[in-house]
Amino acid sequence: MILLIVLLCLLLIGLMPLGVCAQYGQQGARAWVIIGPFRFLVFPSIKRKNKRMNTRRSGKKDQFESHAQSKKKDRKVTDFLPIVQLVLDFLVAFRRKLCINDLRLKVILAGGDPCDLSLNYGRAWAILANIVPQMDRYFTIKKRDLEIECDYVAESTKIDGYIYMTIAVWEILSIGIFHGIKVLRKYLQITRKAKDGAIS
Repeated sequence: MILLIVLLCLLLIGLMPLGVCAQYGQQGARAWVIIGPFRFLVFPSIKRKNKRMNTRRSGKKDQFESHAQSKKKDRKVTDFLPIVQLVLDFLVAFRRKLCINDLRLKVILAGGDPCDLSLNYGRAWAILANIVPQMDRYFTIKKRDLEIECDYVAESTKIDGYIYMTIAVWEILSIGIFHGIKVLRKYLQITRKAKDGAIS
């Protein structure tokens, strides 16, 4: 019975969505991190005390240490270039699993000469028409509402945007474990070659 409960909890955790929600409008920009049914505001964040003095002191120490280790790092940086491709493969796989649940954008162009405003209106639709197929190629978009309007009476342009993206925990774990093992194997191969070269 306990084992069944543990498996059920693991299943629920695996199916739990992790996401990011961002909104931009007249009140400014806001962003939330979503963990299951909970939502946490991350931007704008709570103001913290200024710590410039500590960063300056630690900055001098970090510069000295980085300068002392620069030769050692530069000597081996080319050996780790194959790992870059593995990291890129991870990002591609992550992008394919990422789902855009809701995407909304409403732009009301205004201000300036009416002729220029009309030209900008056509250009904006042309840019949007080029971006949408690329987004469909790279992401899965469930719901979207994209709109561009033109207001010759208003004085300033208004932009309202909203995006909500999610990915399941089990998808992150599967991608991370699969590509993490590949990166670890490549790293071990590089370190072994480096040790063999140093011994010889």
